[in-house]
Amino acid sequence: MEEDIQLFAASDEDNKASSVAWAWDEMEASTSERNILMQLQETGWSVEQSRAIIDEAKQY
Repeated sequence: MEEDIQLFAASDEDNKASSVAWAWDEMEASTSERNILMQLQETGWSVEQSRAIIDEAKQY
């Protein structure tokens, strides 16, 4: 999780948790990873943060 420390500030934790849950729901609904990444970036996450969110959502 060292990567998370560099990518996410402590103040991001609530938003990150919500985004991980949302990404998991989208994956369950068969939304493509590319579309999930794009939507996360549209809400303000960086490319690297978006990838980390999806990777964490895959662990659900």
